[in-house]
Amino acid sequence: MPEFEKFRGNGCPELHLKHFCHKMVVYPTDDKFRIAMFQESLAESALHWYYTKDVRQYATFKELALDFLNYYSFNVEMAPTISALWILKMVPQGGHQTGSRRWLRKLSPL
Repeated sequence: MPEFEKFRGNGCPELHLKHFCHKMVVYPTDDKFRIAMFQESLAESALHWYYTKDVRQYATFKELALDFLNYYSFNVEMAPTISALWILKMVPQGGHQTGSRRWLRKLSPL
């Protein structure tokens, strides 16, 4: 049985699926097996999400994976990029308040 890094509902769901598939490469490619094993890679709210699903509705692991990605897509959409964080970097002489004001100005048009 492989040891999985647990997805708890935060973080990147795409990266989690890549890790899961990488660990499962040495096991049978049977979709039902992969669907059943997917719960072993989940914890907390993500495991709750899995348990609320009727996994018998999924004919393939790809269907489950797409449903998982769709449900946790907000994690990917909201994640700031390194370049966005660099642009918002506080200037040394401005301190925390200046950086916060610039961050709020950036967000106000949204």
